Amino acid sequence: MKEPAVVASDLDQIAALEPDAALSALEAAREGLSGAEAATRLERQGANELGRSGRTLVAVLLSQLRSPLLGLLFAAAAVSIGVGESTSGGIMALRVGL
Repeated sequence: MKEPAVVASDLDQIAALEPDAALSALEAAREGLSGAEAATRLERQGANELGRSGRTLVAVLLSQLRSPLLGLLFAAAAVSIGVGESTSGGIMALRVGL
């Protein structure tokens, strides 16, 4: 993997700058990069891609099912249905299912 030109700690500082100052810090322009500059940065820094996490779909689903917010939403749906607000409860239950 190639070295990034700007590291995460620099991004916080750049984000606090005025737009023109941020562009200057990133060696960019409002019009974007020229084709030659984009090719140079692609060669030097690599593609702007995220790596895979390596987690399976089942692992992701199980971690989401353990979320306390999901349980809270399910409880709110049950209470809504219990007090006669079946439409609201049904919508919340549907969201839990998605």
